[in-house]
Amino acid sequence: MGVSDNVASGEGVSLTQDVKARLDSTIVKGMRVIETLAQSPKPLGVTELARTLGLHKSNAHRILNTLTELGYVQKEQGTSLYHLSLKAWEIGCKIINRNSLRRAARPLLRQLSEETAEVVFLAVLNGIDILYLDAIDAVYPLQSGIQTGWRVPAAFPASGRALLAHQPNPEQLLARTVRTVPQAASLDVPMLLEEFEKIRRCGFAITIGGWTTGRNSIAAPITSGGRPPLAAVGVGGPTDRLGPERLSALSKSVLNAATRIAETFGSDESAHWF
Repeated sequence: MGVSDNVASGEGVSLTQDVKARLDSTIVKGMRVIETLAQSPKPLGVTELARTLGLHKSNAHRILNTLTELGYVQKEQGTSLYHLSLKAWEIGCKIINRNSLRRAARPLLRQLSEETAEVVFLAVLNGIDILYLDAIDAVYPLQSGIQTGWRVPAAFPASGRALLAHQPNPEQLLARTVRTVPQAASLDVPMLLEEFEKIRRCGFAITIGGWTTGRNSIAAPITSGGRPPLAAVGVGGPTDRLGPERLSALSKSVLNAATRIAETFGSDESAHWF
């Protein structure tokens, strides 16, 4: 799996019939248009967008016109193609900048980055995925493979495994992953559950390859208020720099960062992860 595979599992937009009955269908269609445009590497036309979402062309065109008038979508000059405007980015920046966990973790991520010289990251568990809330690149001139805002299935990277291991229902979460993520069809669930026991004992997770081929990582969960951890801090990098021995050597630094972030974030039961 390569760097381009940073796609969500799709679990967040899979709606049961009873849920659909309670939702405003127009808003649902509009949000799906926004999500599809956000995930597309290129602008999309009405026909392709309608086919992707199973909409009539007239319906897709009307939604695009509405989103354009509201400032969320722009039409490329001289073409019939559409892309998201910076308004979505503007809203996202406002949300992430007021995230208390990210604010608490940022100074400690910088310190971990200085200690390791590798890419460091903060991730949260969201359903069966992890979402990267923050990342600092390695000092080496090499693409990190991790970007803020990326979402990947939690069963693959170290941060996701560190978090799944401490959830009350890891078997159910893995079953959902196998059912909904094509790349997870060959996951060895019993072996993963055994690995989760080891993670709970040692306090951190290590993955070789994980979600992105040729990149390894180590991560530790951030605990707060006695609840199952929903966030993790970690270090990642290419195999030639982060082999098993160096990953193990970094465990003390990663565990220390997780503990200090938890202390900074506080044990207030009312605090929000994200």
